[in-house]
Amino acid sequence: MPKNYPYHTDNIKTLSVNTLIKSFVVFLINVSFATITLASQFPNEYPSFIPPGFSKELKANYRIVEHSPSRNLFYIHDTDKIKITKEGITMYPPIYMQSYLWSNWVSEVVQETVHTLYIKENIYLIERDKPIHQSSSKRLFVPEMNYPHVAKDEETLEIYTQARKSKNINILQPTVIGLYTKRKMFQVENNVKVKILESKNDRVRIKVLGGKYKGRIGWVISDWIK
Repeated sequence: MPKNYPYHTDNIKTLSVNTLIKSFVVFLINVSFATITLASQFPNEYPSFIPPGFSKELKANYRIVEHSPSRNLFYIHDTDKIKITKEGITMYPPIYMQSYLWSNWVSEVVQETVHTLYIKENIYLIERDKPIHQSSSKRLFVPEMNYPHVAKDEETLEIYTQARKSKNINILQPTVIGLYTKRKMFQVENNVKVKILESKNDRVRIKVLGGKYKGRIGWVISDWIK
């Protein structure tokens, strides 16, 4: 085969190598971008409601803080190696773990791979080379509800508050059904971040900062803001 033939075997080898290199570079870019995107979804802070008594000294490059939806269980993991996925964070040993169980912090060293247990909204990723601060944002949290009710105005919240005094308060309760029928209320994800716009005695006006109803404004019972 002539040397100047465009599909000489040498050219084919060169083309294949170049293609492989370009594919590999694109792969690395995509993986890096995905990792950065996922990592940015985990706040680099301590949640404002974390119980006191834990050691704030990082024993590794990463600290992963997570908690149960009811906020009665907390886990703090210090490790040098992690892997971030769509499902959460995988941590590799040795892992210096602090657990908050039964109102007490317990420390231990774990020599096996550990995965986060909860959804990303309940996970915080703290890195040694970044400033660590206490979260200043508030959250709308109601232990007995998966989707708390938000009233569009104070009058609606007053009606809802009176209805709550009954023993069976839920979205199927006639009074609540009426409020939803008139589109006077909406529901948000429990533990969602909010901004307080106004506070009056036992009620607050909030702006929802996350979830399906991000940007919506309404009134809730003040005890629900943590």
